[in-house]
Amino acid sequence: MTTSQPSIVMVPVPVDHLPHVYGLLGRLAGSPEEPAVSGPPTEEGSARAWSVAEISRLRQALAPNSVVRAILDLGSAQPEQPVWFGDACDRVGLTHPQGTSGLAGFSKLLRSRFGRDGNKADWPFRPEWTNGRALYTVDTMVAQAWLGHDDQHEETPA
Repeated sequence: MTTSQPSIVMVPVPVDHLPHVYGLLGRLAGSPEEPAVSGPPTEEGSARAWSVAEISRLRQALAPNSVVRAILDLGSAQPEQPVWFGDACDRVGLTHPQGTSGLAGFSKLLRSRFGRDGNKADWPFRPEWTNGRALYTVDTMVAQAWLGHDDQHEETPA
């Protein structure tokens, strides 16, 4: 008589770790050979690299008037060149406080839908503060993944 292992195991997980577990399960269900596209971690911590599939999912999740979408659009047009936060806000018609609120919402999105920490080190662009200005830099590999996405097949953001 052979005993087969169950295909599902119930494991208790602390609620605050649940998004990370979901993110891990999502990555395990995806293509394990999916190349990472983000560059080196920032000084704020070690960030997990972004895959092409995650960049595509992110693009689908962001509203058209999202300041994060504007940062990625502007930064991908000129990779490795800092984008001023004010320019990103202007592009989508947001005030600075509205844009700042959008960044806070972005961190929540990363935690809830991507199983990431949501801290700035985990963003797909590098934040910096220079001469009283918030700047964001998209690295070349993230820019290529962002620009390589076919907009015609996007779903409407939630």
